[in-house]
Amino acid sequence: MHHEEVTALPRSLRSATPRRTVLLCLAGLAASALAIDPDGISAKKGRKRKKRKKRGGPRDVPQTLDDAQCLEPNNGVAVESEPDGRIAQTFTAIRSGELVRADLLLTDPTGLPDDFVLHLAPLDAFGLPTNQVLAATSLAAVPSPAGDATVQTFTFQQPAKVVAETTYALVLSRPEVGVRWEGHFGNACPGRAFKSIDRTAPFTKVGFAADLIFATFVRG
Repeated sequence: MHHEEVTALPRSLRSATPRRTVLLCLAGLAASALAIDPDGISAKKGRKRKKRKKRGGPRDVPQTLDDAQCLEPNNGVAVESEPDGRIAQTFTAIRSGELVRADLLLTDPTGLPDDFVLHLAPLDAFGLPTNQVLAATSLAAVPSPAGDATVQTFTFQQPAKVVAETTYALVLSRPEVGVRWEGHFGNACPGRAFKSIDRTAPFTKVGFAADLIFATFVRG
């Protein structure tokens, strides 16, 4: 009886042929893709990384922007303090961030070299400036030409953080001399003007409708 010899291929070899065919097909597809896009897959990844870098660039740099202000023209009204007295103007912050600068319209009729002192204070429950100091700075007085008002720029080297929609006070003094802060008659701006007779006495409202001229700048 004649027996046919049948050679049984191992299972691993039987399955290898279709696998090779699939791998060859995939290799052909990859080659086609690279032919269409000569930069290849790695170039696409590089472009994605570049886009991410661009997205995270200038937006991370803090910007200093103008904030609460009263820039109505001076119409002949001003608030003056006694020697060692203080003048305050309240304002409501528009942005949250660090209050780094304030510009005030001042007159120096005395011509004395005593420094101006400006500090930022919170208000109490009744809306009056308090004696608490959140940030402070000083500025050497420069005599105003012919007694004219000039804008004086105060920079806070160690600024305080302000919160949007919260009201604060800019408090100005000039030890032993007093100050004159120019304003606008008629309550054209938000906030109010206040006075204190010395460095610790409570603040009281100025007895006439005036807004003191100022501008604040917040970094955030």
